[in-house]
Amino acid sequence: MMFDWAKTVLSVYRYLEKVTNAIDKIVLKRAESAGFYYGDFYDFNNIHKITDSILELTERKIRLINLKLICEQALENTDPFCARLLISIFIDNRKCQDSAKELNISIRSYFRKSKQALASFASALNRLGFNEKYFEDMLKDENWILNLKEKLSNRDEDFQIDKKYFKFIYDDYARTSYNHQIHSSQIF
Repeated sequence: MMFDWAKTVLSVYRYLEKVTNAIDKIVLKRAESAGFYYGDFYDFNNIHKITDSILELTERKIRLINLKLICEQALENTDPFCARLLISIFIDNRKCQDSAKELNISIRSYFRKSKQALASFASALNRLGFNEKYFEDMLKDENWILNLKEKLSNRDEDFQIDKKYFKFIYDDYARTSYNHQIHSSQIF
């Protein structure tokens, strides 16, 4: 099971910056919608609800930043060859032939070593204290990551996050504690 979390953490790593930037845009839109003019008076739109929403989004962003740091820390504590292989596969999103050529290994060795590298990364996460329970607790509100983990554990292939899936991610954040709708084209 920790193997699934290792694969999930590595798979979402390259998307975390884009998602955290989208959260910033949602927060900005929410803040901008907090006040309005009525004649000569400035008033607020349910400021408590908007503030709670912004705080929740900020906490979620912090969790994603922490996830990125956890991934980097685990890669630093993984065998250097394994780390290079995992970066090539998951972060740089290289095809198996390109990764094998870059690392000067055969395709057969590539598949064998990629499983070993993933196991090494999972062990590094565990040694650092980031076990299954930690990720389940930390990411319980991150539906897109939980869905991705489920998809990755059901089949042994990489999952690409496309525009349609980013809309799903955006909708999840845009619904956070507030009914104000922001169109996804303003975010991604």
